[in-house]
Amino acid sequence: MQRHSYVRVRKLHDVSGFVDYVSNESRQEHLLSSVEIIDPLFAKVRDPKSYWSELAKYNHFAHEISMLKGQGRAIEAREIVIAFPEEFYYLDHDTLNKTFAQWFHEKYGVSVSSAIHLSEMDEDGTFRNMHMHLVFSERQHNGIIPLAERNWWRDLDGKRI
Repeated sequence: MQRHSYVRVRKLHDVSGFVDYVSNESRQEHLLSSVEIIDPLFAKVRDPKSYWSELAKYNHFAHEISMLKGQGRAIEAREIVIAFPEEFYYLDHDTLNKTFAQWFHEKYGVSVSSAIHLSEMDEDGTFRNMHMHLVFSERQHNGIIPLAERNWWRDLDGKRI
């Protein structure tokens, strides 16, 4: 049966837990490969293992000081799910994952966590639905939490001073 590949994008509100879920061998039965490429600026300041949890805190902080305060939940990251054609199963999974994650990291300048899974078994025992979870954040976190500054004030008449 001919299958088609697809791409789906969704917003993540718990990036730290989701990255652990998709890349942890004990939580995924058919994990083929996982790769993580972290922004080098963050690694200079903090432990790279804490990147996704620190990024979640940073995004919540940015959400709180933005104009959207109190409106909805903070979007910590985005996930792209890419379903591969069945022929990709016979390629080297680590090379495929590293190549795609490195390309995405270089093209868009974002930190990436990527995992390739299989999720279905056919009647004859062959696995189907090979897909990649690619997690990235639009906001980059360099390890320093910014503080909001007030750079203008108003006088008693309401005019800027």
